[in-house]
Order: sequence, then structure tokens, then C-alpha cells
Amino acid sequence: GLDALGLPLGRIADPAVWAASWSTAYATTVLLTVVALLLALAAQRASPLRGRDLSLMAMLTTGAALAASGHASAAEPRVLTGSAVYLHAIAIAFWAGALPPLLAAARRGDETFAPLLRRFSTIAVPVVAMLALSGGALAFVQLGQVSSLWTTDYGLLLTAKLCLVGLLLGLAALNRFWLTPAIEQGGATAALRRSMASELVLMLAIFAVAAGWRFTPPPRALLQAAAEPAHMHLHTAAAMVDVTLTPGRAGPVRASLYFQTGDFTPLTPKEVTIAFSLPDRGVEPIERRATLGPDGNWRTEPAFLPQPGIWTVRVEALIDDFDKAIIQDRVQIDR
Repeated sequence: GLDALGLPLGRIADPAVWAASWSTAYATTVLLTVVALLLALAAQRASPLRGRDLSLMAMLTTGAALAASGHASAAEPRVLTGSAVYLHAIAIAFWAGALPPLLAAARRGDETFAPLLRRFSTIAVPVVAMLALSGGALAFVQLGQVSSLWTTDYGLLLTAKLCLVGLLLGLAALNRFWLTPAIEQGGATAALRRSMASELVLMLAIFAVAAGWRFTPPPRALLQAAAEPAHMHLHTAAAMVDVTLTPGRAGPVRASLYFQTGDFTPLTPKEVTIAFSLPDRGVEPIERRATLGPDGNWRTEPAFLPQPGIWTVRVEALIDDFDKAIIQDRVQIDR
């Protein structure tokens, strides 16, 4: 709630903060997380058969919790991204959740360890495949292009995460194909314990890197923000015009203009021209003539605005054969 409203920590007791928190998607995530934790606690205290069912429900609820909010699950196509986040979270929950009890069983050195390890190894192969496929789908949607891996903060964090995941998969392969068979033959227990402990450390490092995404919007979201139009409302006593510049950033920009009189009735000029200039950087007026569309809006062909800055926009509208309205203002054009 504090984050959504941009308020300091001292306002934590403000009812408006809590109301805002419940209105966000994170409220659903928190509620589902609590349910998942309660299911996990119940599984720990239940009989083995009942506990298995409760544990599975806890993992499925964990997937739903993470899919309920965040950049990744909100991206289009949402059926793909929401499903990918859901499966990715379940795979992580299984892998990360299985390691501590496996490590504890290895340290006890009793007869339960080998069957547990064999069961985990059998399930881990499809789980890792699900983890890789769902993660790859999310990266494809969020990055948009390969160069984003090294040209954006989000991509750099993903690159760091992928390096750690590569090390983790290397340890997993070592465990699956070399150490697990050795355990079944009665050896390599100490080496496997060290390997699993290293996996846990790597997982914590991966979680820490992934937490940085909270502060780094994905390239997909940045592109969408860059494509947002810029709006202006210009007016004189004789005429008003709403101007929409699409997109509101440097490069090719189209203008859409809608005219009204001073008393808010529609106005249809005979001719309309719009000009863009950036005098403080030596950019002379770039003029475009607008044409009237069937919906009452005047539109222009793209005008190339070469750089970001605060541009002067000048609209000239020939009201009739004798009157011309000249209106201008300034607008921020982003990079």
C-alpha cells in the first residue's frame, strides 16, 4: 500500500494505505501464499499419504500465488505468460523445497535416504525440463530481442541469473548421473551432501538476483511505455484543440487533432497545419498538413522528431475565409 501510494514508512498505520494494498494484485498473492504455507504446515503433520496430497496442493497454490501478480504474468498473451509463471513457480517450489529434507536425510545416513534420493531423481528430470521451458517462454516475451540481455538492466540481471542457473544445472547433472548411482552402491554420501548444500547456496543467490527485477521493468514494459502517446490541450477564446502525438517519443510521430469552439461545440476548420520546433537546439519548424477523418479528427502523416526534449507545437487552423486560429504550447517528447 505504501508503495502504490508513494508514501513513507511512517504512514504504515493509515487506513488508506491498507485499503490501497487490498486493491492491488499483490493482495491476492499474499492471501494465496498464506494458504500455501498453511497447507505445507498441515502436510508436515499429516500421515504420509495425506501429507503427500497436502504437499502437492501447497505447491500448486504457490504457483497460483506467484502467477496472480507481477510483470511477467501480466504480459500478453496472458494465457501463455500466466501459465509459464505458474509452472515455473511449481518447479522452483519442488526443487528448492526437496533439497533441505534430502540433505537432512543424507546427514542422518539412515536407510530412508537412498529411496528418497531415487524418488527425487526420477521426478527432477521432468521438473527441470518444465523449469527450463517455462523460463525460456517468459524470457522470450519479456526481452523481445536477444540484445536486451546486455543492453538493459533487466537483461543484465537475467544474464546473471542464467549464469547461476547454469552452475545449478551442472551440479544437478553431477548428482543425477554420477553421485546418485554411487549412493545406490553404498558410497559418495559426503560428496553428495556437499553438492546439495552448494545447490541450496546457489538457489539463494538466484532468488536474490531475481529480487532485483522488482526495480527493473522488463524491456517489453519499457517499449510499451515508450509507445504511449503525448497529449496536449491548446485553446484560445475562439477555438480549442486536443492534440495527441503518437508515440510520445523521439522518432516518427503522428498527430491527431480534435477542434471545439470556446463553448465546447464541435468545430470544423477549413484547413489545419501543425508545426514542431526545438529552438534551443536549433531544430527549425517541421510542418505537416492535417486531413479530416470521418470521425471528426484531423490527422497528419508522420513527422520525424530527431531528439527528445521540450518541443514547441504550433497549430494553425483556418476557421473560415477570413479567420485563422493560431495556437501553440510546449510538450515533453521522451527518448
